[in-house]
Amino acid sequence: MIRYDFDINNVPNINSEISITLGYFDGLHLGHIELIKKSQNVSKNSALLTFDMGSNPLIKRKEMLTSLSDREQISSSLNLSYYLVLKFDEVVKNMSPSEFIEKVLRPLNVKHIIIGKDYRFGSFAKGDVNYLLNYEKRFYEVHVVEDVYFSNERISTTRIINEISLGNVKLASKLLSRYYFVKGKVIKGLQNGKKFSFPTANLELSDFYVLPKNGVYMGYVTIDEKKYKAMINVGKHPTISKLEKNIVEAHILDFNENIYEKEVKVEFVDYLRDEKKFSTVEELIDQLKVDKDKCIKLL
Repeated sequence: MIRYDFDINNVPNINSEISITLGYFDGLHLGHIELIKKSQNVSKNSALLTFDMGSNPLIKRKEMLTSLSDREQISSSLNLSYYLVLKFDEVVKNMSPSEFIEKVLRPLNVKHIIIGKDYRFGSFAKGDVNYLLNYEKRFYEVHVVEDVYFSNERISTTRIINEISLGNVKLASKLLSRYYFVKGKVIKGLQNGKKFSFPTANLELSDFYVLPKNGVYMGYVTIDEKKYKAMINVGKHPTISKLEKNIVEAHILDFNENIYEKEVKVEFVDYLRDEKKFSTVEELIDQLKVDKDKCIKLL
């Protein structure tokens, strides 16, 4: 897979005609994967166009399921030919639908456009499926892919975010076709877990990831491309040294190495229990032992 990063002033000209899927693609969930499959069916040169929101203070960053690099990694596993990243600045934000077609899609040598029926583009989302179909200078074919449903409800990024926010990470994984994960750097915490034989790796998240609701989860931590079973806590650990804001921390099973400053990946497999304040430290430790046994048995 070839990656191109570009802005509106240097759109790459791809020699071969391509099929392209359009959208932000946060999560790259099962609905997005259907678009990609269609793109690959109509052309051997399939491309995904996404946006780099960057650090422009005029553009509000939102919580997300996947970072730009996450989307690239997932796209690569889906055998796309091209991963196209357009810098989303004020110029792109204010482009009319026709300008987007002429200044982005035409130079890219687009032959097929693959979109969902609710796709919108251009300034104030004035462009839609009908606009693409009725464009008078059309040089492409439009393929509209039907929505994908799970349990009689449409799969969407919004739905997945809602499920994760409720702690339903197991269902979210089904909608994503993989475990939901966050990435970050391991930093020093308060060291309380180490005192009770439950040391944790505290994460400084690498992007604005959506966090599951406060609680304890079973999952995995990947360090240097090796995956370990883990007990994961999201919250403020209210029993000892309550924090002001939520953190993600993982007790990695059968692991005793210094990983400070390392970048790790934390995958959420299933929800175990709510975060709670225990009456004593001893009660907390007893519960952690129960949680750990569950992780060992169920992962």
